[in-house]
Amino acid sequence: MIAAEELLLAILRQAIRDYIRLDPDSDTVSAEYYIDEGHDYQTSEDFLFNNVPLDFGTIKLTFNDVCSLLDIDTIKIKRKIARAIIEY
Repeated sequence: MIAAEELLLAILRQAIRDYIRLDPDSDTVSAEYYIDEGHDYQTSEDFLFNNVPLDFGTIKLTFNDVCSLLDIDTIKIKRKIARAIIEY
């Protein structure tokens, strides 16, 4: 796997992890969260389900872009997310 693919996969994994594990109503702040836990949850939800792109300098990538570049089926990923999500 080339470095660009590894970066895209890391971005996708982090977004999924944040969506599955973070409490959307939390305002907990730590070094792991960009602003707070709830904000990171919302950012990951927007990326994964609302077609909101993530900005990386001058590059804007949507969930569909990342999955297309990595040849990953978006429907399968969303099904796995639905099975793994933690309800708060």
